[in-house]
Amino acid sequence: YHPAAHERVRAVMPAMVRARDRLRAQLGRDVLSTLEIRIAAIPEEMRTLGPLEDISPYAPAIAFSKQRLILTSLGSSRSLEPTDLSTTLTHALAHLALDEVLEDHAVPVWFHEGYAASMAGDGRSMRAEAMVIAAMQQRLLGIAEMHARFPVDAPESSAAYAHAADFLMYLSDKPRQKSFANLLERTRNGEHFDSALPAAYGMTTSKVEEGWRASMAR
Repeated sequence: YHPAAHERVRAVMPAMVRARDRLRAQLGRDVLSTLEIRIAAIPEEMRTLGPLEDISPYAPAIAFSKQRLILTSLGSSRSLEPTDLSTTLTHALAHLALDEVLEDHAVPVWFHEGYAASMAGDGRSMRAEAMVIAAMQQRLLGIAEMHARFPVDAPESSAAYAHAADFLMYLSDKPRQKSFANLLERTRNGEHFDSALPAAYGMTTSKVEEGWRASMAR
């Protein structure tokens, strides 16, 4: 990291350790034993610190699973405020941890993004607003719609992003933590996500969705 970041990095380290402990407890595996975090002084410098040159300076952080690497910046291209390193790095840690547990087996993009957002708590107020508007307009998305409509670069304020984060919070919540770990294990062992989900939770996908909607209503 840039020498100017010393105090900010030192202040955020305890939060990173706590985030890793939470991820280990929830995922049931000793994840994130080794990784490297590189912190640029300005967003445009991120492209010089990673394995790709076409890195978007608008991304608050980028996780490279194969390299066990996270890139972020002290400043933000999307705000005049400095980057919230604790939230941004927790989000990236969740991506790395999930990839580590899955061992490169694929899950939907909405699942990955939803899990990272739910763990980090980033954009929570924007997501809550998006969910309220969707409910009032009777446009709540189901799992099938998220499969079909979740873009790779979905903005954090979008309804799709809000639904994904809320659903992953429901799937991984403590009462369903064992089922969540079972879902990841089944996916890691090569089972397709669409069949692993109902098998892990012991009910049809529609029943899982009903439980989520009931929780959402509360």
